[in-house]
Amino acid sequence: MKYFLRVIVVLLVATSVIFVFSNNYRKSKIADSIVLTTQKIGEATEKADTRILVAENEESGYKLYKDNGTVILCKDDVEQSFDIWYPSVSSHTPELYYNDFDDDGEKELLIIMISNSISYYSGKTDYFNAAVLVDGVKESDDSSKEFITITAGVDSWKAPFTSAIKCEMNQLISCDKYIQFVMDDVSSEFVYDEATGISSNKYVYYARALKNGNGSYAQLERWQKGACKYSVSDDGKIKLDITVLAYYKDIAKPQILGCIDMTMHTVKDKFDIVPKSISFIADDAYFCSDPRVSATEGWTKVIKNSAQPASVQDTDIDWIDAELSLPNGYNQTTVSFAGMTSEIKNVDRIEINEGALTLYAKEGYAFSNRALSSYSVTAKIGPKESYDISYSCKIDSINGENALTVYFDKTYNFEDLKSITVKYGV
Repeated sequence: MKYFLRVIVVLLVATSVIFVFSNNYRKSKIADSIVLTTQKIGEATEKADTRILVAENEESGYKLYKDNGTVILCKDDVEQSFDIWYPSVSSHTPELYYNDFDDDGEKELLIIMISNSISYYSGKTDYFNAAVLVDGVKESDDSSKEFITITAGVDSWKAPFTSAIKCEMNQLISCDKYIQFVMDDVSSEFVYDEATGISSNKYVYYARALKNGNGSYAQLERWQKGACKYSVSDDGKIKLDITVLAYYKDIAKPQILGCIDMTMHTVKDKFDIVPKSISFIADDAYFCSDPRVSATEGWTKVIKNSAQPASVQDTDIDWIDAELSLPNGYNQTTVSFAGMTSEIKNVDRIEINEGALTLYAKEGYAFSNRALSSYSVTAKIGPKESYDISYSCKIDSINGENALTVYFDKTYNFEDLKSITVKYGV
């Protein structure tokens, strides 16, 4: 096993969240010094009445107690105290996992415990954590026994990660909706297209930028790597997420954009990164499709509305909320919007193509400019739930008809958009 002191540079990034550091960030580096203030107890003695069991793993027999300002790790006839763990264990119950984390055919104990507090701007508090791997027992010359422990703390990833891997975040020139995150090894150059800003590097990922008060996309100013969180996946692997924040001009609060995700293991008594396991994952709220993948051909579908308008008094259309199924096998269909609840009833027809959706108002009706900053077209694409594919919106007169057009963030194949939801003024 290895301490987390070097990074294997081989990257194969598979396709999102820095947390905001609290002003009350606890200065005690619990995780980083987690094994420096331990005390060997030796063989187990009779337990005092003050000893309280806080966590155990029944399969392995490991137990954690707290007692009079210290934490005691026990297994069979071995006990060892860890004074520095006490504040963490007293505030949050540690998680104990038992699995083969170093691929040697034998299981080890992994303890994940809270280290320092962090806060969201929303007021919600979250926490850094640290990972301690317990890989059996060693016996000293005096016949006393102690656990073999290896620690990965809240900051131990920073130096090796940045010495081997470089990252860059920017906003596309061609469509400022897209935030582009590029990772590569330190010896590689970042290369961008002058017209679009799209990177030609191998490890490139995308997320959606924040909007400002007028409904357009805000200008990215900077980004930051921050807190790490260790966890264990369903298949028993040690995971590390490094959270990522994006900061925008004229927006006070940063965006929790996503996380740099990797798998950890231990090799020759040290923590290390599993090769080909590093990726950037956008937060679900800001997930978007890859702008480099576009429609292979043009297409157009038309949905005509046979229903009568909802109201003859209110002719302003400022509320659209409708889920639509696009015609499959033919280019035009007629349906009734009478059963829908929004002012979609006042729309004569909807035309959809690879790059835009246009709603035409019925005669005597018009789309309201008051709702122009509130619109979306969502579609389910790939493994994610439905997400917003819209980019801009305008009201115009097309051949004498009042029309609302929502332009997409790129062109899409028809197969990607068989079912979409359009909202306006919602």
